[in-house]
Parts: sequence; C-alpha cells; structure tokens
Amino acid sequence: MFGPLIGRTMKDCAERVIASFPKYQDSNEFEIKRIRDNGSPDWVGKADKRAQQVYEKLIREDWVHTFGFGMIGEEDDLRIPCVIPGHDVYFTCDPYDGTGAMKRGQSHGVGTMVALVCDGKVVAALVGDTNSQELYYFRPGSDKTHRIKLRSQTSNELVIDDQLPLAEQVLLLRSMPFELSRVIQAMVVDQGKELFKKAVATNGSIGVSMAQLWKGEVGGAVMALGNSTPWDTSPVIGLSLRLGFDFYYVQSPTKYSFHHAQQGEPMGRLVRYSPVPPKETVNEPHEIFVVHSSRREELVAWGERRNIRVTI
Repeated sequence: MFGPLIGRTMKDCAERVIASFPKYQDSNEFEIKRIRDNGSPDWVGKADKRAQQVYEKLIREDWVHTFGFGMIGEEDDLRIPCVIPGHDVYFTCDPYDGTGAMKRGQSHGVGTMVALVCDGKVVAALVGDTNSQELYYFRPGSDKTHRIKLRSQTSNELVIDDQLPLAEQVLLLRSMPFELSRVIQAMVVDQGKELFKKAVATNGSIGVSMAQLWKGEVGGAVMALGNSTPWDTSPVIGLSLRLGFDFYYVQSPTKYSFHHAQQGEPMGRLVRYSPVPPKETVNEPHEIFVVHSSRREELVAWGERRNIRVTI
C-alpha cells in the first residue's frame, strides 16, 4: 500500500541531491573524518552533510514522525530507532558515496544511496549516479527494477542476460589483481583457464561500481576486504539480490604451492551465502565475489578444472 509513496520519497531525495551536486564539485570543503584500517583517510565534505539534511528532512516528515520508521545515516552518527512494536523498519542513506572521488575531482565514481530495511530484509533500494544522472531502483509493491535516466526522463527495466557465458564477460575489481587472493587471480590470469575474458579495476562509489553489474556491463564483481556499513552495504545487497545475483565468500590460503596441489589440496573455496544488511559497521574478513545465479553451473565447472571448491 505504501510502496509508491516510499518510492516517491526515495527518488525525491536522490533527485534533489543529484541536482545540487554540480555546485559542490569545485567549491566543496573537506576534512578527514577518520583513518581507515588500511591507513587511508575517510573524507567528509560539507556537501555530504548538506545532502544528508535533504534525506533526513524528507524521511523524518514522511516516515519517522508519521509511522515510526527508523533511520541510519553516514554523517554525524545519525541514528533514529524504529518505534513500531514488534518490527525493525528503517532507512539507510549515504548522501554522497565516493567522497574521495569527489575530492579528487573525478568525473565518475560519485553516487548517492538510500535503502529501506524491514526486519532484516532490504525491501527498497536506490543508487543514484551523480555524474550520469541515472537512478537504479526498486520499491515495495512492484516486481520491476528500474534504470531511470533523469536527463531524458526515460526509464527501462533492468534485466540480466542469463545466456551470456562468463568467458565472454568482464570481472570488475576494486583493487589491483596482485592485491587479491589466488582464487580471484585465477579467474582472470590463468594460462587459458580463466573464468572471465579480462578484468577491469575501478574506484569511488561502491554503488556506482556495482551498477555496472546490474546493467550487464560486467559479469561479476569482487568486493574487497574492509568495513561493511549499513549505508553502503544495504542498497548493494538489495539491488543485487533483487536482480538474482549470488554472493560468495572467497576462502583462499595465503600460501599455496605445487606441493599443496600435488597433495590434492584445493587452491581455495567459494562459499555461497545469504547476505544480511548490517545495522552497525562490521569488518568483512573475506573477499566477496558477486555473480548472477544463472552462472552457477559454469562456476562449478571452472572450479573443478582449477581445484577450487564451489559451494552453491
């Protein structure tokens, strides 16, 4: 019943934030919010805080005050608990995802993201690309997932090509291959036994990066080790599951030699799991590989050739 209204609020917030983005590109002011575990700075800009105010104002007015929904925002430790008896319903928002890319003046890699989580399940999600001015989005009450182009005011349904083999597709990385596990390296550099035809690396917004997967520009994606946050992870989980993608933990030993291979020990394992949106920031101990469910048979066959155990 509330699906269209929820969708309207999410789109309204994202469209306002995207519309305000150009004026911040050359005049934004940044400061270091914290130092990440890997030693890199986590930046925040005045634009991030102003954009979050847009989300907070509209969501408070439409859903927090009226219905008791909660809200989790990245900036200023925004936490509003849900007060609906017997349920946990809350929005997450990342006003500008990819602040580092914004600070570098990139013409790509900056997004805005919002999701609605109901009792541990993402029931609505939106990722907006501030540069291309596109929205990737679904809402309750509809079985469609949309790609909305704001410039032309056109929309089309996102549909995955389940007949295109991985051998003809590209793997998306967010780190250089030599920084990743042997299992991931074997997917793209393996003397003719690769799973994918090649790999590309990107940076910036995780949501905008993963949109390449949802649009079919790449066939798989690797999410590197690091922190998993409610505002980053919830929209990615929601849209990926909605479109039929599987999530795999990558378990790979730090050392794997010819002796291990001779003993029949696997190079590593891919273990499918059901991702749950976190309510707090958690450290992710494994690389995460995301690929469409239609490719399970192909993935298992590749694993058998490479002595990599795939649990589906």
